[in-house]
Amino acid sequence: MHHIEVLQARYHELRRRNNLNIDIQDLAYHTMLADATCVATIDHRRGRYQNAYTFFVRSMAIREKDPSTTAPELADAYSAIGLALFGLFQSCEVIVLVDKALAVAYAAPPELHHTFNIGRYLRNRSRPRAALRDFSGAKQDVEDADAFQTRIYGANSHFHGETAYILGKIAIEEGDLDEADRQLQRAYDLQYPGKPTHQSVASALYHQARAQKYTEQALLYLQQALSITQFNESRRGDQGESARVKRKIADIWERQGRLADAATYRAAALREKAELERTGLHPKAPDAEQEWDCFSDLKGDHAPAINQIEYHAYLQRVNGYVPWMREQGIHVASFKGLTPAFRAPEGPLRQKDDEGENVLDRIAGHHGTTAAVVLLAWLIQRQIVAVTMTTKPERLDEYAQALKVTLTPDEFDEITTVGATYHFRMAWGERFADDDRS
Repeated sequence: MHHIEVLQARYHELRRRNNLNIDIQDLAYHTMLADATCVATIDHRRGRYQNAYTFFVRSMAIREKDPSTTAPELADAYSAIGLALFGLFQSCEVIVLVDKALAVAYAAPPELHHTFNIGRYLRNRSRPRAALRDFSGAKQDVEDADAFQTRIYGANSHFHGETAYILGKIAIEEGDLDEADRQLQRAYDLQYPGKPTHQSVASALYHQARAQKYTEQALLYLQQALSITQFNESRRGDQGESARVKRKIADIWERQGRLADAATYRAAALREKAELERTGLHPKAPDAEQEWDCFSDLKGDHAPAINQIEYHAYLQRVNGYVPWMREQGIHVASFKGLTPAFRAPEGPLRQKDDEGENVLDRIAGHHGTTAAVVLLAWLIQRQIVAVTMTTKPERLDEYAQALKVTLTPDEFDEITTVGATYHFRMAWGERFADDDRS
């Protein structure tokens, strides 16, 4: 996990030098924001909730200094801080922060609600409500999240698997083990096909085992979960998830009289637990059962921190692909972002109008810059991480102007609308149908 330590060191050095008193257009600002958010996400997924909370709060401090921060970015920041606090067992504080996220979202016009991660906010509020044993409130949040998710993504999406997972855990606490098994099986069925090694699948199996008590079926579920957690150990950087599962397997083996096997697994689980506790990076749990949850992402979700895809005005990714990644907490980065300027001269953004101008050059002229800078600014304003390359220092200076250019709403909408009328894919076209814009 050396790259994580490097990322953390770079963030701390930037913070030390700038102390947040920096020009928001400065490249260091954007580096700090990206690093703070990515480090927080990685720490959260490793069960290091105090670190995650600290970095999410610093990310929020940077965003609050930036007047260009959008309402969805602000709402996401509130929700992220809340989820980190849930890992620290501070459920009441979580609800306050997620309420702020929802207030920001619902203050927007209804036609813009799809730009917010409302389903995630509701799921994030249902968890602390359930932890506080407000099961009716948690179930209402889940119902509202499902309604939003169905409207945006259709029925039976991956997100419906997440809500089923929450309902399954609630049913266990309520003692309705048949309902728990039904909901957790639904969570497994909706999440397994697209990502069979995802931590959410292991978490569903783990809690299905809880619903089955000490049966052979419970043991089967746990062994399946263990195969997933062990597969993920190398990228996670520890064996915390596996330790939790091994401890449960040991409990069943003891009941079955397999004492030697149980002792081996229990010793391995306790050894890993002790090692993780010595790091001081994990929270103190309120009870013995939850001590093992301290080393897990309590949300049961280990998605990538960032996904770089071909993204530009002629390939804006339909079918809810980008919103889906953002729901997962995955940052979206682009490559080939300058395609409309250099690779598709026949596209509508380069077609001359009656006055002999094209859309990109006209907007570039208004800002005293180039078409490439306009496209980079458009990506940034779409909350896409704009990635491009050059070997020429003067070109790098040109591209850096994108941090100082803000397109007007009309300019932004014109590029979006005109670009969407034309489909052009630069990379791996042989893997997609000609009309596939996903």
